[in-house]
Amino acid sequence: MPRNRRIRRKSDTRYHYTRGWTSFRLFGRRTGRIGAGINVLKSKKTITAGIDAGSRETKAVILGDNLVLARSSARGEGRTPDAAREAWDEVLSLAGLTAGEVLHVTATGVGRAGVDFAGSKVTGLTAAASAGIFLYPGVEMIIEVGAEETTVLLTDGRGKVLDSAASDKCASGSGAFLDAMARALSMTLREFGEAGLRAKGGVEMNSQCAVFAESEVVGMIHKNIPLEEISRAVHSSIAVRVAAMAKRLGRRDRASFFGGMALNPTFRVCLGESLAGVELLVPEAPAHAGALGAALIARAHLGEGA
Repeated sequence: MPRNRRIRRKSDTRYHYTRGWTSFRLFGRRTGRIGAGINVLKSKKTITAGIDAGSRETKAVILGDNLVLARSSARGEGRTPDAAREAWDEVLSLAGLTAGEVLHVTATGVGRAGVDFAGSKVTGLTAAASAGIFLYPGVEMIIEVGAEETTVLLTDGRGKVLDSAASDKCASGSGAFLDAMARALSMTLREFGEAGLRAKGGVEMNSQCAVFAESEVVGMIHKNIPLEEISRAVHSSIAVRVAAMAKRLGRRDRASFFGGMALNPTFRVCLGESLAGVELLVPEAPAHAGALGAALIARAHLGEGA
């Protein structure tokens, strides 16, 4: 079993990063392709796929038994059908498969209606719950922070959703707001996400509306507050809102953390501090968790069981 890396921060929250999708299957780091075992899986005819059509990006995962064969993504603001097809073609190429060898495709995400080649479609909540039980069996809380929305799920630890909370669309509590702040500071999203790690802290934001929060950031710039401190304050403001949603659903010692924001180092630290004492479980490819969950549900359509 590959060892997992643990990183501890200032709070007592523990960060648990898996090296793969599961404890017994590693996921390719750059291309997302794993060649071993594909021929065996073909013979078993258990290959399925999941498409997560998000508001800004569409992700795809091909699954065979408990092995992720490939993953891909395509930018697609306002063009879900094209982005879905691009992600689909790429993931097939990476896996070395044809569309006919994939027995079932399930789509999820806000743009799932535009994935015309999917055989079934499920909500993001259902897909996240499916991915959660597959990646971290027994973990009851799932936190998913994406470009446009934040969702927190409380499950029974076996995939059934018991309760959920979603962010207000007006609140500055998603990746899109972070992207806007980075552009306002003439930084890339990656630069903005790394800058906050160098901050000393102490600067706070008070605005809960994205419009007013942006004005507050402009005010910080005029006051010559260092960019690192602004970055930390912005990330922390989002983390506090996400943590409040999680706390409303009840205290848990561990939580799975999915979505593109799980890739942001400063946000991981800030969320950990806001959820002090909670172990955050982050898979290697957290942005593809929804697509993975959809692929697992597609497998259930074949009678294999999720």
